[in-house]
Amino acid sequence: WSETTNKLEFYNSVKMKSAIVVGVVQMTLGVIVSCTNHLYFKDMKQVYFRFIPELVFLMCTFGYMAMLIVVKWCTSWAETGTNPAPSLLETMTNFFLSPGYVPNPLYQGQAQVQALLLAIAFCCVPVLLGGIPYLHKKEEKERQRRIQFGEEAEEDDHDHHEFSEVMIHQMIHTIEYVLGCVSNT
Repeated sequence: WSETTNKLEFYNSVKMKSAIVVGVVQMTLGVIVSCTNHLYFKDMKQVYFRFIPELVFLMCTFGYMAMLIVVKWCTSWAETGTNPAPSLLETMTNFFLSPGYVPNPLYQGQAQVQALLLAIAFCCVPVLLGGIPYLHKKEEKERQRRIQFGEEAEEDDHDHHEFSEVMIHQMIHTIEYVLGCVSNT
């Protein structure tokens, strides 16, 4: 490569793809560290309705993109004959905008795998958005029932949050997380 005319283009491509792989690894580690906090505070609601959907969303979208980069790097395109190496930019654009359409597949069954991964990632967003607020509302109804029947004294609980506050917080977190994943890659 050192004697070719497209050396700069090659190095820029390698740097960009390396940065994406490092970014995905960094985001994954950040999500895992957040899980250790949830486990430390014994907040299983956060583990099931924040950590797991965040990790699944990240791996189904950008983890998959990092895997495609590694597969493309490890494939000898000189030995494949007339098929040119697929464009990862086109592949990932089609991943989101034309699910199931892969004009130049990197592996057999890629279109079906991509459609499934996108469907799974899409299903994670409502779980992220509504899981914790739903459980909060359910817990609050149970708390109100216990207060009504005298099983629990009504206290001025400074940790008590309104449903609307929890919902707004969860909406902001979900939007920030999804947009952060997109902008970091």
